[in-house]
Amino acid sequence: MTFEAWRISFQSSEQAARAAFDAWQADKVLLDWLADTDTTTGQVLLPTVCVEANLTDMRAAIRAAMHLEKTK
Repeated sequence: MTFEAWRISFQSSEQAARAAFDAWQADKVLLDWLADTDTTTGQVLLPTVCVEANLTDMRAAIRAAMHLEKTK
């Protein structure tokens, strides 16, 4: 779905804001689970350099990998 189609599908900006917030919360739950160092059933594949530089912070490792992607 394009942004324009998404925007038109809402009757008010309050509905759009609520939908965006709900989507953000759902994504946060997923990322929290993946980033939890005690999670044993999930895996994240990141460049070794990003993980080695951020051994205790998975979110920082993900941000580092995103930065690598942007600089290619």
